[in-house]
Amino acid sequence: YSKSPSVKLTSPIAYNATLVQLLSVITQSLSGIGVEKCTLETVYRNRVILRCASLLVQKTAEACCSLDSESVGTSASHVARLASTIHSLARHNLEIRKEKENIGDTAQANVVMSSMLLTVDSLDLLLVCTDFFSTASPISQKSPDNTGPLDPDETRIDCTPQMAEMHLHEEGSVVGHLHKCSDALQHCLETPTVAPMLALVLVLGDEVPSGIFCCRAAVLRLLKIALNLEKFSISTFLSTFSEILPPGSQSIDQYIASRLLNSGRKSSCSPSFSSEWIAATQPHSLSNTSQCPCKSIPFSVRHSSEAILDKLCNALNNSSLSVATISGSEAMAICQQKIELLKSNEAVLEADVAAKTEALRASDAIAEHFRARALLAESQVSRLLRLQMSALANAEDSRADMEAQREHIARLEEENKRLFDELASKQKECENLQSTRLSLQNKITNMRDQNRAMDATIDNYRKQLDEAKQVIQQKDTEIQQYTHLTRLINELTGNRVSPADLTVTKNPS
Repeated sequence: YSKSPSVKLTSPIAYNATLVQLLSVITQSLSGIGVEKCTLETVYRNRVILRCASLLVQKTAEACCSLDSESVGTSASHVARLASTIHSLARHNLEIRKEKENIGDTAQANVVMSSMLLTVDSLDLLLVCTDFFSTASPISQKSPDNTGPLDPDETRIDCTPQMAEMHLHEEGSVVGHLHKCSDALQHCLETPTVAPMLALVLVLGDEVPSGIFCCRAAVLRLLKIALNLEKFSISTFLSTFSEILPPGSQSIDQYIASRLLNSGRKSSCSPSFSSEWIAATQPHSLSNTSQCPCKSIPFSVRHSSEAILDKLCNALNNSSLSVATISGSEAMAICQQKIELLKSNEAVLEADVAAKTEALRASDAIAEHFRARALLAESQVSRLLRLQMSALANAEDSRADMEAQREHIARLEEENKRLFDELASKQKECENLQSTRLSLQNKITNMRDQNRAMDATIDNYRKQLDEAKQVIQQKDTEIQQYTHLTRLINELTGNRVSPADLTVTKNPS
């Protein structure tokens, strides 16, 4: 970009390119902070660099209203790298703070206090980066062909765990950068050493040479977020604040108001470039719902500090920021730029009001939609109640059937037990019958053997009987013959001899 103040920027893209280059230089300058030796001079120089970075991020956020989504994505990537560097710096300072809690040396205590102020400025810059991503995320999601107001549903950030996990893995997504930056800020604010550190800076900010009005303003901005976090120790903050609160203070609110007022008077009575510069770089409220095209910021208000930005850029590149090289007129130019910036902020706020009006209309439509959904939900609830009643009735019936089945099962178990006992007795009886059957079979076998023997004897007796019958028949035949002979003899002799006598005579034996 041109370093001559006479060269005028002709487009928002060129102006954004200048801011991006300055962001790159700032990020490069901040990348080596962690390895430097911690002294009051280095801490003061780094704090001024952080204030310059805060101013650049704010101006980049203002320029996003007139840029396309691609340019916004480019700016967001540079701001994301800056936020990552700032997060590392804040974590490094918090670790140093944890290691050096009890310090007796006054000089070393001043260095640690300066390191605390540097940590507060780092967290404040991280908050400014978060506001930038919150402003740029709806613009980056806007379609290039769409020139009208954006739908609130299209610009709304879905904060469900699934969507948040998805956005965290999207390297080029502005919404992903927003989640990362906000998580980093929340993690730093939830560190146990942050609560007492904020209380200490809020009370003793102007009593250290490097502590000025802007530190208390940064602490108040950070407290707006920290007080809503669960892991932020509010009790530790209040106890630390009460311990270091000077005696005679009536209340915490009055003390804060008086100290901020005194700091403002001191800065107005003894102006210096550093105080004017840091006061000019105070973060203003960025619009988190910039959902409509804002009015283009006049580019004439940006040219007055180009030479000063060039000097700062050269000083940062040389790693030696010389405050003495900045004249009072240049500081006045920055004040004039701050006034113009407030005017541009007024235009942005007017556009924001218009956007909120449009969003209100959209919210009315959404409310009507949710009313319809509520009626549908009521009908669904009544249907579910009926289903629940029927389910309860079915459950009661099922429970009664289950009890009946249990009783039936108990009866069947008793019957089964009785049948098992009967089966055991029948088995014993069967065994007895088997033994009886075997003995009877043995007896039958013996009887059959005896029967066969008797049959043989009977056959033998029958044969003998037949033989005896034949002998008897022969004897009868012989008797008849003898009887006939005897009768003949008797007839012939006239003697009557009985057949028996004749038989005896014939058979004397």
